[in-house]
Amino acid sequence: TLPGTIAMERYDRGGQGFSFNETDEPNIGGAFRPQESVDIETTFGGGFHVGWIRPGEWIEYTVNVPGEPGTTRSFEVTARVASQANGGVFRLQSDSGFTSAPIALGGTGSWPSFDDAPGSITLPTGVQLLRFQTPGTSMAQASNIDTRTFDTPTGGGAEIAAAPGGTELAGHDPVS
Repeated sequence: TLPGTIAMERYDRGGQGFSFNETDEPNIGGAFRPQESVDIETTFGGGFHVGWIRPGEWIEYTVNVPGEPGTTRSFEVTARVASQANGGVFRLQSDSGFTSAPIALGGTGSWPSFDDAPGSITLPTGVQLLRFQTPGTSMAQASNIDTRTFDTPTGGGAEIAAAPGGTELAGHDPVS
């Protein structure tokens, strides 16, 4: 449920071409879901992050935006990112067609050094798929992303792993 924080490694289950698109195999980092090809490694200090993110890759998450049916909610998005150089961007897109403006990934100088990349998106209320995607050739080089926090403009985010257990959308199997 949004507002909240989504851990990047807790994407929906479903596999290549359905809940994620990964351009290399196997899971280079070998952590968290070693049997799947999304590159996940242990974050310095604990936890996990998605790494080696390349152009054209995407990952999907089932989310719930509470509110009156037929309305929208705006969110400030903060992604925890690490990259040795500037130049990459990503977008968020819901299956209802709402898309964020490009969110720039600034260089942090080293892979284990994370910083915040701010952006925003407006989403319709209800359960939906939210895709994190690196469009075309937009990534100057690979990047690491740890979490994405969705806050309303007045605050109010809460920690979540993914969509509530038992919620299914288009055959996706959300992770709770």
